[in-house]
Amino acid sequence: MIEALGVGIALGLGAGLSPGPLLSLVVLSSLRDGVAAGSRLAFAPLLTDLPIALLALTLLSTFPPSVAATLSAIGGLVVIGFGVMSLRESRQPAAAAALDGSGPGARRSAPQYLLRGVVVNVLSPHPWIFWIGVGAPLTVSAAQTSLLAAAAFVIGFYGLLVGSKVVLAAVVGTSGRRLSPRAHHMIAVGASVLMIATGVLLLLNALR
Repeated sequence: MIEALGVGIALGLGAGLSPGPLLSLVVLSSLRDGVAAGSRLAFAPLLTDLPIALLALTLLSTFPPSVAATLSAIGGLVVIGFGVMSLRESRQPAAAAALDGSGPGARRSAPQYLLRGVVVNVLSPHPWIFWIGVGAPLTVSAAQTSLLAAAAFVIGFYGLLVGSKVVLAAVVGTSGRRLSPRAHHMIAVGASVLMIATGVLLLLNALR
């Protein structure tokens, strides 16, 4: 259970701090409308990912164990790919424009941010790719150990996915423009490296 929780935490932190549209919206909303507005956006994945996760788990349950192992190996490669992409994107963080108020949607209201965040997350390929290639195989694998292990993985992942964005919203909302693009860049790089390392571990475990 501890291992499943650790993997969930690592993946959640990497995904939560990776540059992307939702992270930009969290930063922008926090800067213009306060901590509460940015925090509401951070919870968007909890509203959108459940049907995606259930669909991926339902599909995976019809496959033999060998398919799950193959998907786990593919998932490790996907996580590594996400990490590499995040490293490249972190050179020009999507949140940087939001920090100076020059990004698209700078005049949107807080309710519009929340709606946009939900739409962005539903239409983004990342949750679909994650749950089909990574989340579902890892959840099924953990469930073979115990249901508590599966729950620990999911809680660890979403706890850090949402929690990291809430913390960022709090920092931006309270410190305003003092959160420099360089500071965000360093955070994004660290999260990307963590994601790559986790992907390597997942790949090695799947190959074993």
